[in-house]
Amino acid sequence: MEQEKKKIAIKTVVSKNKRTGKYREREVEVEKTGRNITSSHKDYGWDKGLYDTYHEESEKPKIKTLQEYLNNEYPAKKDKEKVRDIRMDKINERRIGLELLEGGELDLREYKNVDWINLDGDLLKTPLTNINLEGLDKAKGYCFFPNNSLGFSGIKTLWDYKYLLKYDRKIYKKFGFSSFSLIKKEDLEKLTSSVYQLNKNNWQDPIFISYFGVDKDALEYLEEEQKEEADLVSVLLDNLSNQILARCIILSNRLSHGINEEEEEKIMDLAFSYQGCDELEDYLKEKDQEKVKELVDKVLTADKELLSKLQNLPWEVSQLEKQIENITLAETKVEILPKLK
Repeated sequence: MEQEKKKIAIKTVVSKNKRTGKYREREVEVEKTGRNITSSHKDYGWDKGLYDTYHEESEKPKIKTLQEYLNNEYPAKKDKEKVRDIRMDKINERRIGLELLEGGELDLREYKNVDWINLDGDLLKTPLTNINLEGLDKAKGYCFFPNNSLGFSGIKTLWDYKYLLKYDRKIYKKFGFSSFSLIKKEDLEKLTSSVYQLNKNNWQDPIFISYFGVDKDALEYLEEEQKEEADLVSVLLDNLSNQILARCIILSNRLSHGINEEEEEKIMDLAFSYQGCDELEDYLKEKDQEKVKELVDKVLTADKELLSKLQNLPWEVSQLEKQIENITLAETKVEILPKLK
């Protein structure tokens, strides 16, 4: 009876097809003599660049998270400062053949010069739960991080780089965002202050949450329907950002068509109602934002006639308190809902 051959290992052999120039990978079982006994082919049709990238990546220490990957790629501060984009599609392309990276917490504070961040959670094994972008130039970059689980811990990032920044950079011009620059810095700071205080406990406080345009009925709906923390936070921030949208529309309307207090009151009512952005759009009178931009530019150069149209705006202190009062002083008693689980 022929003696059974002793297999000692499985190794990977890479060869180049002389005709096509492509690389082929083979897994082979090796016996004690070193002679191949069996083999299975995996023909990826790689070009040399992609194969070299895969080979280089596969020999690195096991990296599980996106943070570990970035730390490994850019270990020194000077390396991080040279990075211009952080994109999951590009990262996965460089890691072809390897397991997807995990998300979790991500700290990008040292990447001072990055101007393109695209961190799609669908391209990660697990979603991101927090992103720290403190100190990065908000006006410079394009930031996009869908399909992640950014809850209360990610509020600052979500507000600064998604809900607030989209107005500042005039992405949706049809809403009159060119007038964003006329909103007073102090007014935006009040909204931002409310955002940064939002947490797992006080979102259920009917007085506090009324600043986000959430009344008793909406609060009960949120508690019942929004089971995921990330979804809840997104809804609350989107609701508050409608107040910025209302400001942009009123400023635009005043410059193009003059003051209409009755209409402005309706706009502010919608801004303080639950998810009222679709109706808000209907109130924008001047659809040609180039015309609005010309008027805004005149205001910024101290045009007295236009400046006179921007006095006693409906979101200044007394009017704002009136809106909050209308929401919080309901006839029925508002009960504090159970804590978010």
